[in-house]
Amino acid sequence: MEDQLAIINSHLDLNVSTYSEHVFVSEDYVENDHGIQLSAFTITEDLSGAHVGDYNAYKYRVNARKQLDNGVFIYTKIGGYDTVCECKEFIEGYINQVPTKQIMNY
Repeated sequence: MEDQLAIINSHLDLNVSTYSEHVFVSEDYVENDHGIQLSAFTITEDLSGAHVGDYNAYKYRVNARKQLDNGVFIYTKIGGYDTVCECKEFIEGYINQVPTKQIMNY
């Protein structure tokens, strides 16, 4: 049986005015140019809503780390949920899917 990947750590970013949590997973270690480990995912408050024409916006969004061709890392939305717990359940399911493991080289 193949090993299951899991969330191993997370921390809140208190430097922003909205909810923002960095999520780290097993078998993933990427550093920026300053030697700081980058989270594999972020969970942030979803600022979409009726004011921008999105009448079915979720409260939180899951963002996955992606590296651009120029080496810069960004976090793009891959899901939306009403609770942080649902976001973390999604991440644990997502990282254990075979296609995700192949893409992310886990």
